[in-house]
Amino acid sequence: MHNDIIIEVIDKIKSGKPILVMQAILTGIEAKITDEAFIEEIKNNKDNEICLLNIPIGYVATAALDVLGKETYMGSNEYILKMIRDFKNGRTKTY
Repeated sequence: MHNDIIIEVIDKIKSGKPILVMQAILTGIEAKITDEAFIEEIKNNKDNEICLLNIPIGYVATAALDVLGKETYMGSNEYILKMIRDFKNGRTKTY
């Protein structure tokens, strides 16, 4: 079943549709997916400025890379820092 989730999130993040990209990243964080193909797609979205509910996809991608242990966020953006804290503390759920 875990492989099915990985395939699904990779398909969604590759779709280029903002809502599916965001959903894939959030699902990947929650499921702790560290598959290299998925991580590479997250990295491709770090500069994505499209906003959903006033949150740039790039912010979520940046936070995801930190939470999943792939890139430590060294910046000072308070919103990204809060997301990282919330994700690591399990305060943000996608269901």
